[in-house]
Amino acid sequence: MNFAQIRAFYYVFREGGVGRAAHMLNVSQPTISQHLKALEAEADVRLFERRGRGLVLTADGAQVFAAVERMMRAAADVEDALANEGSLDGGHLRVVSDSPPLSVRLLKRFRDRHRNVAVSITVASKATIMARLEDGEADVGITVEPTLGVDFIGLPLQSEGLALCVWRDHPLTRMRHVGVGVLEDEVLLMREASSRTRGLVEQALAQLGISPRETVEIGDREALREAVAAKIGVTAFAMSECPPDPRLHYLPIHQAEMSLVLHEHLVFRKRIRARPEVAAFIEIAREYGAAGMARDGRVLPRRTGRGQEPGNAS
Repeated sequence: MNFAQIRAFYYVFREGGVGRAAHMLNVSQPTISQHLKALEAEADVRLFERRGRGLVLTADGAQVFAAVERMMRAAADVEDALANEGSLDGGHLRVVSDSPPLSVRLLKRFRDRHRNVAVSITVASKATIMARLEDGEADVGITVEPTLGVDFIGLPLQSEGLALCVWRDHPLTRMRHVGVGVLEDEVLLMREASSRTRGLVEQALAQLGISPRETVEIGDREALREAVAAKIGVTAFAMSECPPDPRLHYLPIHQAEMSLVLHEHLVFRKRIRARPEVAAFIEIAREYGAAGMARDGRVLPRRTGRGQEPGNAS
């Protein structure tokens, strides 16, 4: 029995399958399968059983996993303790974020000061961000209004409103801004149910007692933009997620007596905040939030003509 076998077993259960575990560990699927078979042979128990197209733990497997989970957390603690001593002459910072524009802005500032530190950024949902931080698979997270346990710290980064994204010749382009009520006559395209932007819009609709003409769920920002450009429907984005596109038009959403604002935070575990690369990123995040740089994300580009944004002119 070796650590590679134990780690393979842990990730197969955590990720829900051999393929996803192989992707997380950057190894082949046959390698993961071999590790599982070897571990089962040495322990003389079956760890998984197939149910439908997936794998579930057996009773013995559940007992083994409880011990393995404690071991993986202990290994993460050792890794953190060792990493706390060092300098910024090297190292690797793992960032997981639900806001690509914000994470890239922070990355630029970080790299301007610390080019010798390798940085990887992964885009994920809020739930996945918190799970990866909890499991030690990421060092810092950037997410909206995180629910923090006792082991976590959250630093405010920016607050920004929402914009309605419509196609270039949509009748609403004549407006300077819109209220939530306009959605009653529209096909509303929405992200997955865990999306905070979707949550804000749905909450506002419920408060007004109205519903869109129709809703369509599309789980990707780029796919949403393409769907709007194809005139399938309209959608809402955080204002920092409104890049110029000649096919699209963005309108600030203002609704009286409602706060349609997203509050982004940097999140990290208390025990790793002294690691040099993490401490350096935290410092930059503090400066970013304190200096109010996020204000740029709350203002749409200045209009260049009748109801037009830069990049929206044909």
